[in-house]
Amino acid sequence: MKDNHVLTKIIKFVEERDDIRAAILNGSRVNPNAPKDEFQDYDVWLIVKDPTKYLQDQTFINYFGELIIKQVNPSPGEKLFYGEETQGLIFLMLFKEGFRIDLSFSSIEELNNEDIDDTLSLVLVDKDQLIPKLPEPSDKSYWIKKPQKDEYDFVVNEFFWCMTNVAKGLWREELPYVKGMYDTVVRRAYNQMIKWYIGLQYDWKVNVGSFGKWLKYFLPKDLYELMEQSYSGSNYNDIWDSLFYAIKLFRIISKQIATHLNFYYPIQDDENTTQYLHHVRSLHQEK
Repeated sequence: MKDNHVLTKIIKFVEERDDIRAAILNGSRVNPNAPKDEFQDYDVWLIVKDPTKYLQDQTFINYFGELIIKQVNPSPGEKLFYGEETQGLIFLMLFKEGFRIDLSFSSIEELNNEDIDDTLSLVLVDKDQLIPKLPEPSDKSYWIKKPQKDEYDFVVNEFFWCMTNVAKGLWREELPYVKGMYDTVVRRAYNQMIKWYIGLQYDWKVNVGSFGKWLKYFLPKDLYELMEQSYSGSNYNDIWDSLFYAIKLFRIISKQIATHLNFYYPIQDDENTTQYLHHVRSLHQEK
């Protein structure tokens, strides 16, 4: 990491500016378990005297290079277009040289009022010893958490209930609704169950990355191939097939989780819903 010219440039940027008092590197670049490649972001948290200065004058960006594009999340608590709340002033920047830097800004007062609970944290610069001694970086903060019974019950019910919505949309040939319901709502429950299954296999000490991007490293080959078959394009027949692949995988892993955690898997809901989907598919084929 010491030979990394981008990181060297970031540290020099911090050291040359008196108003920046500390810098912490977060994310995959300090994760000992993360796959390494040139597309890893530089997630840097800067502790500064006045964060608003950087929002008002953004010429500091030129120090790092020529931009391809940037995104700025302004102030804590502000609503973004999709309804999410911002966590603070963040500059997300992709440069023509090929690297990406995400700079988060906090005031010294904000640092004093919060704990550094992200275990993927490495101090780069600390001019005033503001930051307490941190443990060696690990991805412990991102380990999959064991579900409670009510969480498991909700995810199983959500998966099968929303599958009936997908079937309805397929019969109506409402492709945007089908893809939205299946690829967003159903898959959220589906992916959660897959993550719990992996957590179970690794004693709840495993991190599969954002959106499960590292699932291929943890799922057995046959289950990963089954998961791949649950993805589909715009062809209605392919989408129907993908639903039943998703149900097959969901059933396998949900039953195992229920057995190991002493939960109840609602097999009747599974069978009833699967039968209903086959019925609606036959109606769709007759149209």
